[in-house]
Amino acid sequence: MRAAAVLAHILALLALRAYDVRGEEIGGTSPRRNTIGIAGALYHNRFIDDVISPVVYTSSSPLYELFWRYMSDVQRHNVSLKVAIYNSSLRDSNAGDSFEIYNSKGTLYTYPLSMHQMDGSRIGFEYAYSRRILTFEQGRSSLHLGGSAGFYTEVLSGLDRWGDEFEWTRIKTWVRDFSIAFEGYLERRFRKYDRLSFGLHIAVISNVSRAPYNYTVGSSDEVDPRDVEYSWMFPNDFLSWSSQLSYELWLSELFALDASYVFQHQRISEPRDLRYISHTLGLGVKYAFKGPK
Repeated sequence: MRAAAVLAHILALLALRAYDVRGEEIGGTSPRRNTIGIAGALYHNRFIDDVISPVVYTSSSPLYELFWRYMSDVQRHNVSLKVAIYNSSLRDSNAGDSFEIYNSKGTLYTYPLSMHQMDGSRIGFEYAYSRRILTFEQGRSSLHLGGSAGFYTEVLSGLDRWGDEFEWTRIKTWVRDFSIAFEGYLERRFRKYDRLSFGLHIAVISNVSRAPYNYTVGSSDEVDPRDVEYSWMFPNDFLSWSSQLSYELWLSELFALDASYVFQHQRISEPRDLRYISHTLGLGVKYAFKGPK
């Protein structure tokens, strides 16, 4: 699945090159320097517990983004806030009051029906900077490299039930991290301002805190701080990377549409091996305004 997502991006760029789609040369065609915008997206997420058989929770929900971007021919700045709230359901679970699964050691577990669903929320705030380091095809295409820093948090909670009268909602787990990442992308220019880009993003170091999975409390305020791990992690312990394909279509001098597809993979190994895999298909509206000279 991960290889297919990256391959789809690369094939799209190669197809444009094969058909010799004409690009716009650099020279008098600087992008809109300052833009603000909002975007809505369909966010499909899979939360995977590799220790138990594995258990796979899936969800699809809206994702909303508010962003500001500064763009010149040489350097780019981007600030964004993304929010998604979803309800996850257990994949391939049986009907009835309970279901049975096996852990990695072959031990049989029985869970109540309420474990079929979990509520989740994901929030991300990120700043990114990149700089053009190479142009080719008479300036129609370019390579940009840079980095980003961001804070991300995701909380999973669910309803546990024992009988018809005894139940409560409790936190299953959460992940909070501050990550510093490396990113790069290829860009091709069309018409006067339009751009197609393919990018890769990978966290190189992250400060991660998280509660043990299936924590037996009603809220994070009740968690004993001694049970929560705070540590700096490299990709071998906390892997987070994504690839993105996007197209910026300017309808006028002031307004543009921004369409994108993002594949993201995240994995944390301590204290329990958990993975998050998501696909996001988005469409945004941008407004350009004059910035400082």
